[in-house]
Amino acid sequence: MEMVTIKTLNSFSLGGYTVPARFTIKQYYEFSNVFVAREEEDNGNGHLFAYGYYENEYKPMWSFSRDDVVGVCPIIPELKKELDFITPKHYKEYIEKYKGKELLEVYAGNFRFVVDANTGEIYDKMESK
Repeated sequence: MEMVTIKTLNSFSLGGYTVPARFTIKQYYEFSNVFVAREEEDNGNGHLFAYGYYENEYKPMWSFSRDDVVGVCPIIPELKKELDFITPKHYKEYIEKYKGKELLEVYAGNFRFVVDANTGEIYDKMESK
């Protein structure tokens, strides 16, 4: 992992290299294989992109399939507590399924998604209000 800094609202700086963003940077998070950026068009459409580090030539690694992304935050499964779940069984299943994974909580439209930050795979989708 390399340190990522915002150079301008439309580019990142990593190890002396500038990575241009497609739109205006609103949020970003660093993970072990990628850094993920929520970017927004002038008209308000929100996008989510993952960029590789040096070994992947800072190229886009994946993008979220929707253009109405309004918020993103990392999820650390190991920090979840049993009382956050309906039953101890739900907690155990959650930990077994996600332990060691780097996850994102992505809000897009009326939905909340749980996404693997390194691959872009969607693990869960639920209605959000």
